[in-house]
Amino acid sequence: MNVTFLRNRFTVFALIAAIMFGSVGNTGAFLETIGDFLSLGANTVREIQEAITLASSEVANTLNTIDGTVRDLMDELEEKYQDNLNITIDSLDVATRNKLLEVESLMLSVNDILKDDVRFISNEAKNLLADAALQIRQLSDDIKSDLQDVIIVAGETGAFLIDKATENIITIASVVLLALGAIIFVWLLFRSSRGLTGFAAILAYVLVIAYIGFFGALLLVPQFRTFVISSTGIGLKERLEVVTEQPDIFTIRPTEIIVGETEEIDIWGSSLLPNGEQPTVTIGNRSFPFTATDDRIVVDVSSIIAQGDADETPIARFGRIRDVAGEMSDITISRDLLETIIDTRTPTLDDDTATIEPMPIFVDPGILQEIGIELQPDRGIIGIGIVPDIRDILSVIPEGTAVLKLDYETFEDLTALVRVTVPPPPLSPPDLQISSFTINPSSPTEDDNAQARITIRNAGEQEATNFNVVWRPNSSVQPRTQNIGSLAGGASQTFTFNFAYPSSGIFTSVAEIDTLNRVAESNEGNNSSTRSVTVQAPAPRRVEVTVQFTSVAIHDDAETGEGELVLEFNVNGATARFPNSGTKGINSNKTYSFTRTLRVTLVEGQSLNVFVNGREEDSGFNGADDAMGTVNVTYSTGQNWGAGAHSNRSTCPDGCYTIFYNISVRDLP
Repeated sequence: MNVTFLRNRFTVFALIAAIMFGSVGNTGAFLETIGDFLSLGANTVREIQEAITLASSEVANTLNTIDGTVRDLMDELEEKYQDNLNITIDSLDVATRNKLLEVESLMLSVNDILKDDVRFISNEAKNLLADAALQIRQLSDDIKSDLQDVIIVAGETGAFLIDKATENIITIASVVLLALGAIIFVWLLFRSSRGLTGFAAILAYVLVIAYIGFFGALLLVPQFRTFVISSTGIGLKERLEVVTEQPDIFTIRPTEIIVGETEEIDIWGSSLLPNGEQPTVTIGNRSFPFTATDDRIVVDVSSIIAQGDADETPIARFGRIRDVAGEMSDITISRDLLETIIDTRTPTLDDDTATIEPMPIFVDPGILQEIGIELQPDRGIIGIGIVPDIRDILSVIPEGTAVLKLDYETFEDLTALVRVTVPPPPLSPPDLQISSFTINPSSPTEDDNAQARITIRNAGEQEATNFNVVWRPNSSVQPRTQNIGSLAGGASQTFTFNFAYPSSGIFTSVAEIDTLNRVAESNEGNNSSTRSVTVQAPAPRRVEVTVQFTSVAIHDDAETGEGELVLEFNVNGATARFPNSGTKGINSNKTYSFTRTLRVTLVEGQSLNVFVNGREEDSGFNGADDAMGTVNVTYSTGQNWGAGAHSNRSTCPDGCYTIFYNISVRDLP
């Protein structure tokens, strides 16, 4: 018990150290013996052979090189160590030990690379494999060269590394001395017939027989020769440590079990089936099926389910039909009847047998078989057998670190640490939605700009990439489009588009996302939104028209002497007079400057009327004023109300003049 406790405790500390200073798969800490090294080599060869069938020709050639080199090295080690594979690596000389550990590290690196799909191997990984092939070959050649001049033999207390040349000398010397002993023995026999008798004869025979026995054993019995060499130190290069056969784990792949993803884990080690004994493999408190060889155990962990998910599985929904199965185990029932007796209450993991209320439920035939209900197709009915406890169907293990245990009956148990990880639920697919669609102004005016503001949202969790956002102002114009590179799950983005409706009326405006269906969405039915847009006819143009009279040229003052001029202005009802009061003395062919400004407000469709009346105030022959004539000009909207400089000649009944004026137009809001 104490040995087991200490060994398990050491294993835990070693695993913790491996986690702190490097992964288990990349350390030689668990390779204890030459046999462990050969087990690792055998597993590496298996991994390589599986990968070669899928690899490209370039990678396959590299893997074949590694495979051949590892096999040659394993053959050399097996031939050299033979029945001494339980020699510890730590007891080897420093040079050989370091070379073996380097080869081990390279093999583990190769195994790490081969864990991924070799068909999609990166250039960096290809270079690593090529380097590993070269280094393994060099190290293998060095190790085989080091082993040429030594032999490994087992003694009573351990194994020994003996210089081969010295051992050959001892063997030759034993042959010579043995022959000499035989000659002496024959000579003694001859002397005994000539008078060598009594105690002297007995002593001589004993000594010669002992002599022949010693050198005969030294020549013919390797264990005795090893004992003599190890005792005297002649030809002894190194004393090697030997361990008794005991199962040993040196790596687990992977050490993390991802629930729902990891199907199996590999346990690599040595003597995993000691004397053919099969262990029980447990993780936590659950046992698992496995297949095994002496140096590899493959554990099926596909049944592991997280504690929190146990009640949500289809199997769990049948966990309470145990009592029904017990009552009806000797009869057969129809599927319809079975569906009415299956319990649909929230299941628990205890063994209570609460009364089951009949309730219809749809039954999956595959689940029926899994929980012990077999379909009998020849009879068209379902036979109910004994339904196992749900805990025997599911392997419920809490998330976190768990103890993996190989439980042997006659050998010490082996333990290691693995981690059970429940991955987050898979991200939901993208779901592009239009969360907001507005047009400003909501009722635009013909030929004025209307701005569409479209906010989109990815309601899914996965990123949406390479799609478009489209605004169709109406069905007859080219749509406005913006392309989007990516939109993260849960993210929103706003886009603006501009368009001036060329005519008034009521139009259907549409906003759309992913019109080319480049994004695989969970819901393709929410990618558009419509708005009814009423486009108003533009309001009549409203302007301020300014008419500024600047001068008058007198052609005929209707008087023999100096005339007296009065000008009256009327612009759409706005009036003015020149001069402001009285009269202006004038003469023919003279020009007079002044300023009179009139402003009026007009709307589109109204005309501008400019009217000027001139008279010469003089009694004349009949005492009446003389008419200088009128100017009466009308400007339409189409003429922009006559904007610009103008000069108009009066009607000239008695006198005659030309009036000069400017018209300016300013748009009003």
